[in-house]
Amino acid sequence: MAEKKHSELYILKILTEYTDENHLLSRKEIQDILKEEYGIIIDRRTFYSALNVLDRMGIDIATFEENR
Repeated sequence: MAEKKHSELYILKILTEYTDENHLLSRKEIQDILKEEYGIIIDRRTFYSALNVLDRMGIDIATFEENR
């Protein structure tokens, strides 16, 4: 089982492997993959906190609002 404290890295891995400009994932879909593949269960606040960490690292992650 992966550690919850490294969820940022797993989210980045999921986004890299499963998404591109034509294939988006919802927060719920990402959380489901985290749970199924890595045994990591995070709540909504932890998810958005992880995205903020990735953003501060300079990783550009497009959101739904940007991709309507």
